[in-house]
Amino acid sequence: DESKGDWVLAGETVLDRANNRVVCKINHFSTYRLGIVKLRDDLSEVVAGPNPVAFGSGQYFWFQKLPANPTIIIYTVSGELVREITPSGTNADNNGIEGRAKWDGTNEKLEKVARGVYIYVITDSKGSDPAKGRIIVK
Repeated sequence: DESKGDWVLAGETVLDRANNRVVCKINHFSTYRLGIVKLRDDLSEVVAGPNPVAFGSGQYFWFQKLPANPTIIIYTVSGELVREITPSGTNADNNGIEGRAKWDGTNEKLEKVARGVYIYVITDSKGSDPAKGRIIVK
């Protein structure tokens, strides 16, 4: 994304392991780079964003560099459960890419959340120190 001066993930990416290819629909010519996401052993390198996020504009809040079998729990600042996400490598929510998950801005009842600040806590099956952070929904 030249306007921001940084790299962005392409949307609608499908990993086709049977045919050893990655398929991604694009709408213009540009320079592209294919990267490999290595699953982490712990939660020390988790990356989350964009922050702030505007779900009404079709954005997602992404969690990346996740270890195998993470659990992501999103809370209000008062500690009420908003959403629990348990991604897997073949989950459509992460476009089939391991080590990655997305939040669409909905609660457990699939209702859109209000603007404000939310807290996420990510745990793994190994009992690593949890990764924590804030999500600002605008």
